[in-house]
Amino acid sequence: MIINPYRFSAAAGSFDGFGNASRAFDGTNDYIDIGDVLDSVTSGTGAVFTLALWVKSTSLDDGICFSKVEATVSNSRSYFLRVLSTGELGCILYGDGNSTKRFGRQTSTSGSISASTWHHVAIIYDQSSTGDYLRMFIDGVEDTSLTDYFSNGTFVSIYDGTAPVQISGYQEGDFAWGGNLADVRIYDADIGATEIANLAVGTDYQTNLVGWWLDDDDDVLDNAGSNDGTNNGSTYSTDGPAD
Repeated sequence: MIINPYRFSAAAGSFDGFGNASRAFDGTNDYIDIGDVLDSVTSGTGAVFTLALWVKSTSLDDGICFSKVEATVSNSRSYFLRVLSTGELGCILYGDGNSTKRFGRQTSTSGSISASTWHHVAIIYDQSSTGDYLRMFIDGVEDTSLTDYFSNGTFVSIYDGTAPVQISGYQEGDFAWGGNLADVRIYDADIGATEIANLAVGTDYQTNLVGWWLDDDDDVLDNAGSNDGTNNGSTYSTDGPAD
């Protein structure tokens, strides 16, 4: 029998090229700008994608860890993922670029995400799952008792907004991430609960991977495509989820 060396040894720090380092964000104005990209993956009819990353929040201050949202420009908003002050995971999806049509969900158990501790978080979005749209995972486990976080109007699909994709940040300050982020991935498919659970313990998975930032290297390059980031203040850290 061959034993996968990553599946059973995450605590020992044996992630393969990821999980051994991160980027640190100050919670005020640090962010990584990736540009107005990946709309063909996330927006419109038929869109299906998986977003997965590692988070370590300094103080559970409602920080946004991944977004495509602008605060002041109308008809620009698409989505954002955040860790709530309750320790729950929350996601907002915009259907028209502003607040008229939006859909959101959050996990149902307070304290699932604790401060100063690494947690793996992920969502699966499927535009065809009318009324549900989102599945949400913390530390490789799906929360099947999701509750509405915020809703308005009639949401149909994610809007193809003009805002830049950002790791941390919400227009350079509002709800910026305070803490560390690592191994940020977007897949243009539903990779399923099994692969998300495997990512959470250090097993690499790259099928349908279309965006991958913050591996172990001191850069903000896209390791799966050409959508390299531009760093604004975040710093390289040897603190990683595999430690």
